[in-house]
Amino acid sequence: MPEQWGGKTLRELMLRQNYDITVVALHDVLTDRISPSPDPDAKLKDSDTLLVAGTDEALARAAQLK
Repeated sequence: MPEQWGGKTLRELMLRQNYDITVVALHDVLTDRISPSPDPDAKLKDSDTLLVAGTDEALARAAQLK
């Protein structure tokens, strides 16, 4: 997850509108907790990993974010 996304919500990030990707689940690597269909208003933590879906092109663009 790009550093600048930490502390923001999925709703704030508008990933579908801005990057054409959809978050399918969140995985907190510290607790090993997986949250399918995550709450769009929950703040992302630095320990979160996002499972996303999108076209190859959209995923490649998102992967380049730092």
